Amino acid sequence: MNNIRLFISKQQLPLFFLFSTVLGYSPWYISDEPGWFMAGMPLTGFLLVLITKGKKGIMDQLKNVVRIKSKLSYYMDILGILAGSCFITLFRLYYLRMSLNLR
Repeated sequence: MNNIRLFISKQQLPLFFLFSTVLGYSPWYISDEPGWFMAGMPLTGFLLVLITKGKKGIMDQLKNVVRIKSKLSYYMDILGILAGSCFITLFRLYYLRMSLNLR
């Protein structure tokens, strides 16, 4: 088991891309319909951290997710910009669909 852990710790980046691609696109290969499993990358990241650093690595990663290093207003500004761009995209798609009569 230590040989596998050593190999994974040395090859983390290529394995991350390989596993996230396999997890991300496997529903497409299985069902023959275009689709993407969006949790493929985070799941691969957590899996690699769990294998290489164990439970302590997962806890450190989760602590870093909630650690705020800037003012809260900066985060709210960024979230507002992202939400606004999502709504603009949705409205544009809605009106494009209506103009093409694709109900």
